[in-house]
Amino acid sequence: MSTLLELVFFVILGVSVSARYRKRTTRSFWNFRGVVTCVTGNTASLYFNYGCYCGLGGSGNPVDEIDSCCQTHDLCYQALSQNRLWAYFTHYSYECVDGHARCGEENSDLAYTLCLCDVDAAYCFSQQKYPAWKPACEI
Repeated sequence: MSTLLELVFFVILGVSVSARYRKRTTRSFWNFRGVVTCVTGNTASLYFNYGCYCGLGGSGNPVDEIDSCCQTHDLCYQALSQNRLWAYFTHYSYECVDGHARCGEENSDLAYTLCLCDVDAAYCFSQQKYPAWKPACEI
């Protein structure tokens, strides 16, 4: 089952796109992938199944600062709605210029705030050193 989840994640988030300038309007799964790639230069799949909060679900104590970034991202989504599922299907636009992501002003208030959640997480990731091994959650 874990392999299947990883495969689905790689299909959804694992394709890396890099460009000097890119403006996108897509579903949030793809948005988050693109924003993470824009800001960190890494594919978003690097963070899947990382610690307790990066990936599906989340509980326990974050294992490190990267996992804390994911926990904060989860809490940001929760603050927008008790049912976070809608967030994965909400459209928003953003721009990526030279490793900097900016949410589009044409977004609805909700989509703009969702974009900010994703951008904040990506910048949080970018400030952390990725370890040589991917830590697992110890609940």
